[in-house]
Amino acid sequence: MSIILIACPFLVALMDLWPSSAMAEVGDMMYWTSKRGIARWIMGTGNREWIVEADLRRPGGIAIDEVEERIYWTHCEWVDGDRSMIYRSNLDGSQLEMFSTVGGNGLVHIDIDSKDRKIYSAGTGFGGDYFEGIVRGLDLDGWKSETLPNSEIPWGVGDPYAVVVDPINRKLYFMDYQGLMSFDLDYFTTNLEEGPEVVYPLEVVYPLEDMKGYRDLGRKEGIFDLEMDYRNGVIYWSAAEGIGKSRLADGKEGISLFMEVPARQIAVDSEQEDFFWAKDGEIYRTTLEGSSSELVIDVSGFQDEMFEDDISNIVDMAVYKGRIFWSDLAGTLHSCDRDGKDLQVMFAPVVRSPSGIFADSERGKILWGDRLSGSVFEADLDGSGMQIINSASLDVSDVLAAGDRLYWADNATGQIWSSNLDGSYTVPVIQLGESVPISYRPPMSIAYDSVRERVCWQGQNIYCADDDGSNVELLLNGEGSTLYDIAVDGQQGFIYWTERRGLRRMNSYGGEQERLYGPPYAYPVWDRVPVSLSRDKVWLITWEYHGLVPEDWVNLHWLSKSDTDVHYISEHFVYGRNNERPESIAFYLPVKTAVHHLAAPSESALHRNYPNPFNGQTRIPYTVSRDGPVSLTIYNALGQQAASLAKGMHSRGDYEAIWDTEGHESLASGVYLARLVAGDVVKIRKLTLLR
Repeated sequence: MSIILIACPFLVALMDLWPSSAMAEVGDMMYWTSKRGIARWIMGTGNREWIVEADLRRPGGIAIDEVEERIYWTHCEWVDGDRSMIYRSNLDGSQLEMFSTVGGNGLVHIDIDSKDRKIYSAGTGFGGDYFEGIVRGLDLDGWKSETLPNSEIPWGVGDPYAVVVDPINRKLYFMDYQGLMSFDLDYFTTNLEEGPEVVYPLEVVYPLEDMKGYRDLGRKEGIFDLEMDYRNGVIYWSAAEGIGKSRLADGKEGISLFMEVPARQIAVDSEQEDFFWAKDGEIYRTTLEGSSSELVIDVSGFQDEMFEDDISNIVDMAVYKGRIFWSDLAGTLHSCDRDGKDLQVMFAPVVRSPSGIFADSERGKILWGDRLSGSVFEADLDGSGMQIINSASLDVSDVLAAGDRLYWADNATGQIWSSNLDGSYTVPVIQLGESVPISYRPPMSIAYDSVRERVCWQGQNIYCADDDGSNVELLLNGEGSTLYDIAVDGQQGFIYWTERRGLRRMNSYGGEQERLYGPPYAYPVWDRVPVSLSRDKVWLITWEYHGLVPEDWVNLHWLSKSDTDVHYISEHFVYGRNNERPESIAFYLPVKTAVHHLAAPSESALHRNYPNPFNGQTRIPYTVSRDGPVSLTIYNALGQQAASLAKGMHSRGDYEAIWDTEGHESLASGVYLARLVAGDVVKIRKLTLLR
């Protein structure tokens, strides 16, 4: 066992205060995440650029053109619904292209009339000075768009969804708050007319209360999905209490409960006489008579806590020639055969919903999480060299690097994870239900106290724990308020957080709370407010919502840590659509530009070893505050000495010892204790050896 001791006296460095006039010269940059992607600002200049663009093609509603055998699917923006597009591709996912940007807001449900070569969509659009429900027909062979009358016209459409086509009887069916509506497809062959005397061919087929399986859930989607067996003239719908159906020729007398199952999405294969239904990521198959169901494929595994109900992770399904196509909440388009085999991914976006960015100034990298893919990403400072370094989670809401370890929060499971910087050796550090009561909201933001070597996180409350997950402490009970983001200043001993009332802080032990900034009356805090620290400043971003105007005013503020005067970088630092609004911010502060002051250490300390856990060799840094005798000894869990790394006189300064366990098979895997004795100071730290 070799023991190497490296002395580095007087290397305790304190960064100089940050003069704003030198921002651009030293290369300081601010990064932020948004629905659009990741942007950076070269501070001290007006240069702002988007360095990572999120892939906005997230499949939602899907439909199949049986003539050209192509699949059409909508862009489904679950996190921010102000972008709606329609894409199409071959059935194997090849020849992918954008078909149309005409779709309104919140576009999900679509269906195709292969005979007249039209695609119909139901969603929300702009009309006059307000949002209105629309059903739109769009030529598959061109760009001609026609829209059903809006809700201001007699027998108009009121917030439609779940659209389906009957090409044989030339009918279009869709749901709105009145119930199942029908529309004469041939009406689209004439010009639309407007006026109080015009009678449109709209009909309420079944009021909601007449539809089997329907139960009032307190929102418009009492019926989840519609499907048509047009060969037999049967329409199906899924609802909270089961799947209903009716032969349209029989009228209300033909309504029945097809299956009493909690289905969300449904699909009919008329050729094979199969009926498919899905719930919670499982797809089942039954006959058109509704005999016993069999599980075809289980595609569960993605859950997202931002949805309050038990929504299935499957968004929509379609069946064609015995093959099942479906989209999921993670934004992936899949297909498999009718038996659940030959599973294929037709489209899977890479960067889906960036969140929780961190700038690693020591390595010159940026790190961020992705809420929809559950991955941790790494890239160079300009966004190049992007790679996924870990995909162990479901919903990564925040990420940071501390020493040689990564930490990130999984909002879906309530866990805080840790791994090496390359993503290896991934372990859960904190788990709700074990260390923390499950009743509290999962962690949305995490921060690291480098002085006390603790991980802090914010959900409904603010907690801190040692970086191995031990010694969990509740620092702030957030009941009755909404917390947004957290930042820790270990040197000065403060924890900052944002909430609806503005910016607040407390000391590292949860005491002496104070309010630093509250938004003035004209600038309410409406949503998650990111906060970050950069040397001597506290930064936060607030935004205003202007009603129906799709743009927001985003304001960047900073406060000096030594006073509470608020400064504005710009009244409207970022002005753009909602999907550009910052949700988390981070600062890149090059270490090489810092001004170092050589000063004697004020306190002896035993610092965190790296790597930890380790296999073979680990480095143990420590600090000696005064000249004198020093010993650094390793003990096993039984208190037996395993190694002596340092013993003798030391001058004050910083040191680093290396414990090399190679060739010492008697040292078993497990927890060891490093004990530093420097004068009358004794420090102990845990080390984990993995064989």
